[in-house]
Amino acid sequence: MNTGKELQDAVLAALKKEFPVPATHGVSPYRFSLDGGGRDLIQDALVSSDVRIFVELGCFLCGSVEQWLAHKSDLTVIGIDPWVGRWHEILERYLPNPTFNNCFKFIPDRLAFVESVRTHGPFLSAMANMQPYADRFVPIKGKSPELLYLLKEKGLQPDFVYFDNDKGLVDLDVALELFPHAQLGGDDWTWGKDQGYPTQLAVKAFCERTGFSYEARKATWIIRKS
Repeated sequence: MNTGKELQDAVLAALKKEFPVPATHGVSPYRFSLDGGGRDLIQDALVSSDVRIFVELGCFLCGSVEQWLAHKSDLTVIGIDPWVGRWHEILERYLPNPTFNNCFKFIPDRLAFVESVRTHGPFLSAMANMQPYADRFVPIKGKSPELLYLLKEKGLQPDFVYFDNDKGLVDLDVALELFPHAQLGGDDWTWGKDQGYPTQLAVKAFCERTGFSYEARKATWIIRKS
């Protein structure tokens, strides 16, 4: 009889075959991360809870994905993102803004980086950054919650679901329903001061409905179920 781990390994193997990391010959990798701080909160949970299967909603250029995979060598990340749009224009707006200086700290030629994203587009730009982790990353183009239901149908039982997409966290309840044993956490705690911090409002409302608690550290947050 297969154990739960063996079943999940089989599901992961099938997902990797269906959604492989493509080769990105000629596309330069760039270590760019929209890191507002506090990610050690998630890294600690990866180790303390021995997280092996991690779903990230909203990967952008995979800066946070790279952090998780580098932190735990037996971790597999399923990344969900449409990977479409004029992302170079977003990066152009970040360039002169000192708030984002830390995001570019590993990129000596910022203009070359933006031009690369303009030339190759969001998906290949992100996948170039994932080449060292191609055996532990599963990129699935699309949106949540539709793809959360897809993962459920395929038999995946993630240990952690991380939200870095919709600031109002409309998928939190779906994730809890589909994956009741998964840990939940995410980014953008400090985003949107002029809008009353929508992520904070959503997490607090979710915890009030469920009886859970939360911990926040800089831009990062995690739900505590007990």
